[in-house]
Parts: sequence; C-alpha cells; structure tokens
Amino acid sequence: GLNAHQELGAVMANAVAYLDAAKERGKVSLPSLARAVGGINLRTSMAFFEDIAKLRAARKMWWRILRDRYGITDEKAMRLRIHVVTAGSAMTYQQPFNNIVRGTLMGLAAALGGTQSLGISGYDEALSIPSDHAHQMSIRTQQILQDECGGLTDVADPFGGSYFIESLTADLEQQASTFFD
Repeated sequence: GLNAHQELGAVMANAVAYLDAAKERGKVSLPSLARAVGGINLRTSMAFFEDIAKLRAARKMWWRILRDRYGITDEKAMRLRIHVVTAGSAMTYQQPFNNIVRGTLMGLAAALGGTQSLGISGYDEALSIPSDHAHQMSIRTQQILQDECGGLTDVADPFGGSYFIESLTADLEQQASTFFD
C-alpha cells in the first residue's frame, strides 16, 4: 500500500534499524555486516519510469547512509544489491494472459533500474496461487529478458544522464529521505 518514495524510505529505515542494533551490540564490524547483508527487496509496478528511478535512488540512498551515518568507506560494502518482485496486485483477473505483458514490463523496469535478482508474478496470481504454467511463463519471461534482449543486463545504468530519469531519481530520493526522517 505504499507509494514509491514511502516504500524506499521504509526499506531504508528498516536497514538502518538493523545496522543500529548491530552497532549497539558491537560484535561485528559494520562494513562487514553491510557487505554481508547489503541487499534489499523492492517491488516494481506499472509505474515504469518511476520504478527505474526508485531502484537508482535506493543505491544512492544506501551509499549516502553508509558513508554519512556510519562512516563506512568500503566500496564493496556500499554496493547495494536489490531483489525485485513484480507487483502481483497489478495483475487482473479479467483476461489473465495479458498479465504476461504486465509482468514483462515490470521485469524490464527492474532490469533497467539495475536489479541483481528478479521474481515475476504469475499471470494468474489475481485468481489464486500461481499455477505451474504461470510459474513456468514467469521463468521464461525472466530468461528472455536476461538472455535474448541484446545485452539488457550488460549495462549497469542505461538511463544514467537522462534528464527525465535523473530528475525523477533525485525527486524520489528527496521524498524518500523525508519519509525516512
């Protein structure tokens, strides 16, 4: 039920709560912990460009939080890993095969935003637990995005430098930081 900046702010607040608790205990170095658990889960929806910007903003926020709040400078620890699950709530029960296209677009946004791992919702998820066929179609969609889309996964930030995406990323980061605070 959260919008993009609220989701991002809440996820970062959760990560900070874990890091703060570990810091209080003092039994593990924060750079080691950040390196080990430097991953978050986000979702993509049908807000294509906003979701690309959200993933970009997440990496920027993680970097800033680790540097400014914890004084971490280890670049490997500061590299955020992102797992994305597409929004099953965007799937409709009318004409469920159209949800394959929805899942593909949400998966494409995740890939263009720089996700490291992806789960695409089943096309029949609006009806029930995904069927074996829907699960297989989700896997095949991911494989097509990864292996057949002309180097889609070879570029870390294909929208870097785009005025629209840079502006949207900055806006989401600012709104998410406000929500985080």
